[in-house]
Amino acid sequence: MIKRLLFLLILLNSLNNFGQCDEENNSTVLLIGDSWAFFMHADQTFNKVMSNWGHSNQQYFSNSELAVNGARTEDFLTVEKLDEIEEQLLNKPELKAVHISLGGNDFLGTWNIDFTEEELENLMDETFEEVETIVDFIHAVRSDVQIVFSGYMYANFEEIINDAAPFEESHPFYDTWADMGFPTFEELNGLLNSFSTRMLVYSTGLDYVDFVYAPGYMQYIFGQEEPLGVAPGGTYPKLYQPLPDGDITYPSPKISMRNYGFFIDCFHLSVSGYEYMIDYQFENLYHKLLMDDSYFLSDELSEGSVSSSGVVRDDLIMGNFLSDDYVTLISFNTTELPDTNLQSASLFVRLDSVNGEFTIDDDIEVTIKIGNFGIDEGVDSDDFEDSGDYSSLACVFNASLDSANWLRIDLDESFLPLIETSDIIQFKLDANLGAGNFIRFTGSENPKFSPVFNVNYVQPDLSSKTENLPYLEELKIFPNPVNDILYLKNHFKESSSVMICDINGKCQEIKLDNNRLDVSILSSGWYILKVVEDGKIYRAKFIKE
Repeated sequence: MIKRLLFLLILLNSLNNFGQCDEENNSTVLLIGDSWAFFMHADQTFNKVMSNWGHSNQQYFSNSELAVNGARTEDFLTVEKLDEIEEQLLNKPELKAVHISLGGNDFLGTWNIDFTEEELENLMDETFEEVETIVDFIHAVRSDVQIVFSGYMYANFEEIINDAAPFEESHPFYDTWADMGFPTFEELNGLLNSFSTRMLVYSTGLDYVDFVYAPGYMQYIFGQEEPLGVAPGGTYPKLYQPLPDGDITYPSPKISMRNYGFFIDCFHLSVSGYEYMIDYQFENLYHKLLMDDSYFLSDELSEGSVSSSGVVRDDLIMGNFLSDDYVTLISFNTTELPDTNLQSASLFVRLDSVNGEFTIDDDIEVTIKIGNFGIDEGVDSDDFEDSGDYSSLACVFNASLDSANWLRIDLDESFLPLIETSDIIQFKLDANLGAGNFIRFTGSENPKFSPVFNVNYVQPDLSSKTENLPYLEELKIFPNPVNDILYLKNHFKESSSVMICDINGKCQEIKLDNNRLDVSILSSGWYILKVVEDGKIYRAKFIKE
C-alpha cells in the first residue's frame, strides 16, 4: 500500500515536470598522455564516441598539461604533471576512468633495429617501471577509478615516406624512421606487439587496470583496397584481417593515417581512425564501464516484436513495417537488483538498421510490466494490447539515427517505484514514426550489443568518494627534487607528527630537525610528506633523486 501511494505521488510530480529532457554532463574519463592523447583531445574523440554509444550525458576531460604532443612516459613523473593529475582526480569525483596513452615515444625515440635482445629488454623494463609508477600514483590518489591503457595501432613509415620520393628525406617523419635504422613493417610491428603483450599481461594481473589489445584494428576496419606501394604489396578487403594482430607484414593502411594535405603522418591516425579505435574500446570495455551502479542485459528468450495484427517476430522492430505497426519487447532478469531506492534508470538499445527519414526526440512510449506481458514470458500476439503496469513517454538521447549507434532512453522517475527485485521485468517500446518508417534494434545474440537496463541508486554526495583526500593546509618545501636534506618553509614544532609515504602507501615516521628532514636514506622515487600539528594536516609531494 505504501509503495502504491509513493508511486502516485511521484507520478503526480512527474506530470508537472514532464517534457524536461535536459541532461547533465559529467566528466567521467580523464585523458592523459602523449601525441595520441593530444590528437584525441583535439578531435574530441571520446565525446563523439560516447554520444554514439548513448553516453551523451558523460564526457572526457583533458588539457594542454595532460595531453602533450611528443611526451614520453618520464615526462609525467615530474612534480608538475603529478600535481595536475592529482588535482583533476580530486576535483572531479565523478571520474570513472583514467585513459593513458604513453610508451610510444619511449620506443620510437630510443629503439634501433641493431639493439641486442638485452638492450631491448632494458628499454622495455625502464618504460614499464615508469608506467607502473604512474599507475600506482593514480591508484593511490583514487582507488575507485579504472585505469585504461590506450595502446597503439601499427605505424606506416615505409609506404608513406616512399610516396614522397624523390623528396622522401624532407618528410617530417623521415628522421624518426632513419634513427630507428629503417625498420621493416614486420620489425616495427613485432616491437609494438611485444610491448602490447607485456601491457596485456600487466593489466590482466590488476583488477583496476585494463587494456584492449588490437594493434591490427586499422587493417581490419579499412582494409588494403589499393595495392600496398612497397613490399609485400597486394590488397585485402575490409573486415578480413584477424584480430588482434592482423598481418604483421603490413602497416596500418595509409587511408587510416592523418593527412595534413601536404604530407601524410606515419604514426598518428586520422580523425576517423581514432574514432574507430575508441569505438572498439567502447565495444569491449567502456560501454559497460560507464554504466551506473548496476546494469542488466536483455533476456534472449523474452525479447522480440509484435504487430497490431498479432504477427510475432524474433527481431526487434519498432515502427511501421510492411504496413503493420510493431512494438519492441525487451526483458531483464533483475533478481540481483539490490533492495535499495533508485535515483534513475535508463534503457540502452542499439540501432541495427533504420528505414525512412524521421527524428526521435520524446516520441518513444515506454510501458513497463513487472512479470510478463500477455500469457507468458515469451513474445506472443496478446502482448501488443497489454497495457502493462505503467506507461509514459520517455526522454530519448542519441547522436544520430545511424546504424550501430545507440539510443539512451531515460525513464521518467514515475517508473522507479515499480522497479524492484523480480524474476523478470519487461519493457515495451512504441513510437509513431510514420508510414513505412521503422527501426530494427540489435538483440541479445552478442552481449556487447545487447539491450541494457541501467540503474543508479540513491547515494551520498559524490564528494564523499574523496572526503579523506583533501588537506587543510599547504606545505611548502625545497629543493624538489631532493638528494639529501629537504627544507620546510613552514615553521613547525619539533614535536609535530611527520610522516613520509611512498608510492605504494607504505609510510614511516621521520624526525623533524629545525624544519629540516634528512631523506638521504630513501630510495629514488616520489613520496608524500604529511605533517600534523594542532589538528591541521599539511601535505606536499616530492621526488627523491
